[in-house]
Amino acid sequence: MHVTKTIRAAVWALGIAAVTAGCEPANTYVPPPPPVVTVTLPVQRAVTSYVTFTGTTKAVQSVDLRARVKGFLESINFTPAEDVEKGKLLFTIDPKPFQAKVDQAAADLANKEAQFANADSEYKRANSLHQRKVISEEEYIQKKSSRDAAKGAVDSAKATLDSAQLDLGYCRITAPISGRISRNLVDVQNLVGDGQATVLATIVQEDPIYTYFTVSEVDLLRFRSAVSGGTRGDFRKVKIPLEMGLADETGYPHEGRVDYADPTVDPSTGTVIARGIFDNPDKKIVPGLFVRIRTPFEEKKDSLLVPERALASDQAGRYVLVVKADDTVERRGVKPGTVEDGLVVIEEGLKADDRVIVDGLQKALPGAKVNPKPIEEKPAKTSVEPPAEKAETKADTKNAQKP
Repeated sequence: MHVTKTIRAAVWALGIAAVTAGCEPANTYVPPPPPVVTVTLPVQRAVTSYVTFTGTTKAVQSVDLRARVKGFLESINFTPAEDVEKGKLLFTIDPKPFQAKVDQAAADLANKEAQFANADSEYKRANSLHQRKVISEEEYIQKKSSRDAAKGAVDSAKATLDSAQLDLGYCRITAPISGRISRNLVDVQNLVGDGQATVLATIVQEDPIYTYFTVSEVDLLRFRSAVSGGTRGDFRKVKIPLEMGLADETGYPHEGRVDYADPTVDPSTGTVIARGIFDNPDKKIVPGLFVRIRTPFEEKKDSLLVPERALASDQAGRYVLVVKADDTVERRGVKPGTVEDGLVVIEEGLKADDRVIVDGLQKALPGAKVNPKPIEEKPAKTSVEPPAEKAETKADTKNAQKP
């Protein structure tokens, strides 16, 4: 009985020792390896800095076609939205009333010219008699006055005829410029020009095309300083390039130049209105579009650029994560600039030898260690044997062990 209790106590002690021995490794903490991140050095190259604006497009010429005489619209000789050439007949107002006035004015002119011819003949005869002292001075003056009055009546009749012919000409409304015409705003057989110059349609010239944009007071002073310093030309003397991009376009594919700038600053907005002009041969750019505009300002030879995906932002602003010499992460606030070919120009906050994290930003914490890998380095491919080959290898191993 005593032996049995002794055996049980020994077994119990051995069990506790085994359990205790098995639990000791679980209390030892093994830290995980540093996360792998991809890093790159900033690209160093010459970069042109730009000043960007938002603008609107406007036709170089836009003309409202108006009825300058009162009458009934007789015909419309164009298709809405078509391109018309200068001089093309577009509208016709009923010319019959105006032709009658021309005929009446012409007949009146002929009558006045006949009267003038008779008065001129009387004057010439009186002048001859007056020189020979045959008629009195009073009679001579009377003949001269009659001739001058007849001459004035002829001039007045000519002016009336010219006015009637002008009104008749206004019955034919032609295109004053080449461009695209709008729809007709008045239909045939409607009375136009009744008390006002009725707008019949509009023609706009789309090639070339203007873009209007506002320049802030700060940018204006920068431009003027550059002009006075000789690093930038005056748009009135040299061609200042502009680049433009539409809403559905990437970048700034359209090239133009600065055409005009207001001479004064608007005190209510602190801006100056400027204008650019762009070629538009395919008529893709239509008046009234919102566009992106930029103009080169200066060229920096040693600019630093990093991939766009390396940039992050928080409440403190834009930043990148940099791996220091001891492989710890540092948050570096930066001032980004323009974007070129997927690379962002870093104007402030970065050095040429900084290792910038490009991939793995979520795993990198400021102050923690990481395992940096260059962006050019690719992970090695591991070969995996097919299951059939593994099975065959095991079978061959078993066969080799047999005597």
